[in-house]
Amino acid sequence: MGLAISDSWQNIVSVAPETRSGGYIVTAFFDISVPTGSPPNGQPKPIVTSTLAYGKGIGAFDVQGTIAIATATSDVQSIGRTYTWNNAFE
Repeated sequence: MGLAISDSWQNIVSVAPETRSGGYIVTAFFDISVPTGSPPNGQPKPIVTSTLAYGKGIGAFDVQGTIAIATATSDVQSIGRTYTWNNAFE
């Protein structure tokens, strides 16, 4: 937990068992980005982002990904929400 250079606050919770063959991880992130800059540059309202990251080892391979929802603290109708996700197989 700390203040980042990008003017955001993050809290991270992670669960990962100790294992030598595969295993998994589930991590939750919570981020608040505060307005920076001045109009028309920068964001006009604070943005709250919740993220869930996950991964699972399968032999010599692994599957991992994230899903996140970002929403403004006000003016959601004009600013909108952002839903992002990604997955990888390595």
